[in-house]
Amino acid sequence: MPWVTLIETGRRVQAERGSNLLRILLEAGAKIESSCKGRGTCGKCLVRVDPPESASPAGSREGFVVASEVVLACQTEVTGDLSVEVISRRFGPVRTAPEELPAAIPPEEPLGAGLGLAVDLGTTTIAATLIDSTSGRVLCSATGMNPQTALGLDVITRITAAGEPGGLERLTSLVGAGISDLAGLLLSRCGEPTGIEAVTVAGNPTMLHLAAGISPESIGRHPYAAVFLDPRTIPARDLIAGCAVGATATLLPSVSSFVGADVAAGLVACDLDRAVEPVLYLDLGTNGEMVLCGIESPLAASCAAGPALEGMNISRGMPAADGAVEHLSLEPLSLEVIGGGEPVGICGSGIVDLVAELLRVGGADSSGRMLASGPLPDTASRMEEGAGGALFRLAPGVGFTQKDLRQVQLAKGAVLSGVRLLLREAGLPASGLARLVVAGEFGRHLDPDNLIDAGFLPGDAGADRGFAGNASLRGAAAYLLSRPFRERVAAFCSRVRTLDLASLADYQDLFMESLSFPERASG
Repeated sequence: MPWVTLIETGRRVQAERGSNLLRILLEAGAKIESSCKGRGTCGKCLVRVDPPESASPAGSREGFVVASEVVLACQTEVTGDLSVEVISRRFGPVRTAPEELPAAIPPEEPLGAGLGLAVDLGTTTIAATLIDSTSGRVLCSATGMNPQTALGLDVITRITAAGEPGGLERLTSLVGAGISDLAGLLLSRCGEPTGIEAVTVAGNPTMLHLAAGISPESIGRHPYAAVFLDPRTIPARDLIAGCAVGATATLLPSVSSFVGADVAAGLVACDLDRAVEPVLYLDLGTNGEMVLCGIESPLAASCAAGPALEGMNISRGMPAADGAVEHLSLEPLSLEVIGGGEPVGICGSGIVDLVAELLRVGGADSSGRMLASGPLPDTASRMEEGAGGALFRLAPGVGFTQKDLRQVQLAKGAVLSGVRLLLREAGLPASGLARLVVAGEFGRHLDPDNLIDAGFLPGDAGADRGFAGNASLRGAAAYLLSRPFRERVAAFCSRVRTLDLASLADYQDLFMESLSFPERASG
C-alpha cells in the first residue's frame, strides 16, 4: 500500500492504491477545503504532489492552469508513494480585529467570572474575542474559517450532511475544533492560561443547532421549524477545549428558523431596537438577513445569498487573509492587497469593488455578461476569451471569470429582492429609510458606493449609510457581560415579525427582476 506524507505536519498515512487523495488528506487531518464536496468545480483543494507520476493529473480550470505537479486533490487517485503540500489553505486565522469591540463593556451580572469567550459562529467564518468578565476589558479577538466548509458552503448542505450517518457528530466536532483553535490562539496571544469560565455563541439557527449537537433537519423541511429558538446552555467542555471545569456555553436566542441570534444580538448592540425612525439593518454573509426597525412592529426576512460575498464559490476567492485583494479600482488598475505583496486571490470586499468597476467601464452589462470587447483600453488588455466565456485577469494566477460573476449576480438578486419585499410589506419606499446599516464580518471593509453601484441595494436606500462591522460578535460579548443586554435581546426577539419570502406569490418574479445589474454606473 502506498504511503502519503503531509509535508506541513510530517504525518504519514497508508492508502489503498487508487484511493481518492482528498479523502485521504481529510482523514489525516490536513487543513484543506473542498466546498464543492469533491466534484472538482470549486478549485479550492489544490495540492502539490511529489512525484507527479504517483498521482493522476487534474487538468485545468477557468482562471488558472493546473501544472503536472499541482492537482485538485478531489480529482486525484493515489497510485504510489506520495508527498503532498497543501496550496489552498483556508482554515488559518483570517484577520485579527481588535477594533471590532470597544475597549471595555461595563459588566453587570456577567454569566461567569474570570475569562469569557464571545463567539460569532458564521456559516463560513468564526470570530471570537477573549474578555475579562470582571472588568469587561476586551483582551484580543481573531477570525478564522469555519472548518465545516469542507462539507459544504451553505446551511442547506450542512442540514443535508447532518442527516447522513455520522454527519451530525462530525459537524459538531468541526464546530468545536474551529472554536477551540481560536480560543487557543487568543489565550496564547494574551498570555493567559487555559480556564475560560463562560462562553456565549451567536449564529444562525442551523449553526447553533450543530453547536449543540442537535440535528437541524427540521429546519430544512416543511414547516421549517427549529428545535429551539430560546437561549440554550450546555457544558462548555462539550463544545470546546480550554474551558474550566463547570464552565457553561450559552447559545443566544434567535428570532425564527432563518433569522438568527447573530442578527438579534448585533442589531441590539447597534441600539437599533430603540430606533424611532425607519432603519434597515442588513447582515451580509452566506445568508442575507435583514430587519426593518423603527416601525411599529419590526419586520425581518432572510435570503440565501450564498457564499460568494465571503470569497467562496469564486475561482480565486478567499477570506480576508494575507494575499487577498481587498479593494481595487480600474482605469488604471490599482490593487490593495492585505499584508502587501503579490495577490493570491480576492476576498468579498474586493469582489464587490470589481463588479462595480466592471459595470462602470463597460466590462459587464446589465444582464451579467462579461464583455471582452467593451471595456476601456487598459481594462480590455486584461480581458481574455475562454471556453467558459470572458475572464478578467487581475494578476498572474488571479482571474475573475464569467462563472464568478454569475455567482455574485445570484447573491445580489437574493439580497435586492429581499430588501424590496421587506419594504413593500411595510409600505415604505426605499427613500423613506432614515438609515441603512450594513453588518457582517466584511461589512466594515465595503465601499458603500460600490455596494449600491453593483446593485445589491436600491440606489435611493437611505441617505445615511453606515457599516457596523461584526455587530454579532459585539452582541455576543455584551450578552456575556450584561443582564440588561440579555433582557433587551429577549424582548426584541419577541417583538419581531418574520416575513417568509419564498411563500410570497410573486417572490420568484421579483428575484428574477432583481438579477439585473444597474445600467452602466457613473464613475
